[in-house]
Amino acid sequence: MVEDTNLEESFASNENEIIEHPAKRLRFDWILPVLFRPKKAFATITDQNRAVWLTPLLLLSLAVILNVLVSGSAQASLTPVNQAPPPDFEYYSPEMQDQFYQAMQATTSPVFVYIFPLLTRLGGLWLGWLILGGGIHLLLTLLGGRGDTGVTMNITAWASLPLVLRDLVRATAVLISRQSIQNPGLSGFVTDGAGGWALFAAAFLSLVDLYFIWQIVLLILGAHQASELPLSKTILGVLVIVILVSGLRALIGFGVAQFGNMGASRPFFF
Repeated sequence: MVEDTNLEESFASNENEIIEHPAKRLRFDWILPVLFRPKKAFATITDQNRAVWLTPLLLLSLAVILNVLVSGSAQASLTPVNQAPPPDFEYYSPEMQDQFYQAMQATTSPVFVYIFPLLTRLGGLWLGWLILGGGIHLLLTLLGGRGDTGVTMNITAWASLPLVLRDLVRATAVLISRQSIQNPGLSGFVTDGAGGWALFAAAFLSLVDLYFIWQIVLLILGAHQASELPLSKTILGVLVIVILVSGLRALIGFGVAQFGNMGASRPFFF
């Protein structure tokens, strides 16, 4: 009885502390629970009646910045001399050869190597979060879900934490090899030099890896708790939106590869 009384007093004390002190804006203590004990962690996140998405998006942004800086450093180390010239380059006129080298120098400039990728990836990260979270909430609501928009946006942000690990692993690999990752995800299954819609397939497969699957699993677990839908409907709704958003990302990469002569395997959204 004494122990029960002490427990009740402890709980009451904790509740008073929560009431007296304002809620934290940054919840780094939720990171490990979301990754390794997601059911309990998402129960806590679902109960929040305020925006708690800042922590994961801050971590995602920092991981993107790190990845761009490391990849850009490896790319900037390339010079026009050690980049492979196009076929029949020896038959180009001197003016055309100069234009080629000038273009290669432009691709190793800080604007092209750092600023442009950083802006596109950060913009894609935040825009992708809005589209993914909004799409999941809309479809699950149409399927009969009861979730709140803010809760869904919180869950979408926290479910993206595996992508932080992916960027850290990629940055480490580039630092060790001093070479940019050419075929991320499953894009290596597409034949090098393939054109047309094979570039679209490469862009789509570049998004698919273990971290991407991990993110989908977390999205399903969180959305299931928030929407109170049957698990089958939750899985259907999440997968439909994820495939559509991934297809949009791949289409952007395909368009860049077609019209900008840039690698289709480099996605723009987180």
